[in-house]
Amino acid sequence: METVKDRVRFLRQNRNLTQEEFAKKIGLKRSALSLIEIGKNPLTEQNIKLICLTFNVSRDWLESGEGEIFVSETPEDR
Repeated sequence: METVKDRVRFLRQNRNLTQEEFAKKIGLKRSALSLIEIGKNPLTEQNIKLICLTFNVSRDWLESGEGEIFVSETPEDR
């Protein structure tokens, strides 16, 4: 996963969510998420914060691909 868009798609698929489900959890429309995943739109600062908070994702991993993906378990992981 070399790009942010690849990591967003990986995270969504890792959580077994459709684009619509993932987008709704972070306050986006499915079409906006689709544009992020194909690289037409960049992630905004707010998108990054919401993804990290909602899915307990490391900001370093999301932005650069470095380090651990998750910073802690979510209730879904237990």
